[in-house]
Amino acid sequence: MRQVGRRFLLGSIGVVLAVLLAACPQTPAAGTPAKATFNGVSNINTVAGTADLSVSALDSGDNVLTSGTITDPSVTITSVTANGVTSQQSFSATAKVCGQITAKLGDIRAVLTLDATGSMGSSDPMKLRADAAKQFVSRMDSSDQAAVASFDTSTPASSGFLAIKLWQSFTGDKAALNTAVDSATKALGATNLWDALKDSVDLTSTASAGNKLVVGLTDGFDNSSNKTPADVISAAQASKVTVFTVGLGSSVNSTDLIKIASQTGGAFAQVTDAAGLTGLFDSIFNASVASGCIQVQFSPAPPSGTTITGTLTFKVNGVILTVTFTITFP
Repeated sequence: MRQVGRRFLLGSIGVVLAVLLAACPQTPAAGTPAKATFNGVSNINTVAGTADLSVSALDSGDNVLTSGTITDPSVTITSVTANGVTSQQSFSATAKVCGQITAKLGDIRAVLTLDATGSMGSSDPMKLRADAAKQFVSRMDSSDQAAVASFDTSTPASSGFLAIKLWQSFTGDKAALNTAVDSATKALGATNLWDALKDSVDLTSTASAGNKLVVGLTDGFDNSSNKTPADVISAAQASKVTVFTVGLGSSVNSTDLIKIASQTGGAFAQVTDAAGLTGLFDSIFNASVASGCIQVQFSPAPPSGTTITGTLTFKVNGVILTVTFTITFP
């Protein structure tokens, strides 16, 4: 089981241990924040011009803090583009806390669902999504489990599913999961994304009790599903499954991907290039363990297609941390 903290009682060896500690440099105690990550957007209100940003804090050993008090958030805007072109419009921004750092309870039960449609041949020709999924797997504890699936309209779905090819059912065997990830990185067929996410939620709901989540990656719009985003949300809410959605490139349906993430307790993150996927999956793992929320208010409300890059500065347990973020208003 994942441990939140331990206490050690010193007996007769206390003096010897104290001498050793005095002689060696000491690292920050577990629970002391050393850095933070931006994990994605948990909600965007286009009318109000607000974006809720998911953040996690890590100690010096890259362990995710499972609790923490966020204070004194501030934001600086560094660049603004409108549909890919540098924008001349200026925005002001303020920040406030919309959720303290809170742990997700239980061992991880995750379905990694990878886009294997034809467009991935151009959006991810080096199959870097495999490295990203393997990074998530590498972070799992011995008590965690994951399953690996892909989706496209050319590969027959596994028995009992609408869209996904299940390459590996739930297991903690990292070698088996990595082999499955390699098998899942194809590039053929059209995009049945909503069916695939519904399948993934249904699969996750069958897992043993734990921290149930789906990580769904796509580079395009759904064009072949029978299910809808509302179907995905309803199933996830009923089964208490958290859905993290990942967009690659600029052709994704960010509006619905944000809606699915926000209404299931997850986050949506987007990268323009596949090279950014590994860091993104790493941050999603952080969020799957514990995260907090900082809401950024932009004024005026950014028009659709506006991409804003900036820096968040805030304290966790009194320690100043910073993260950079990029968000696009749908």
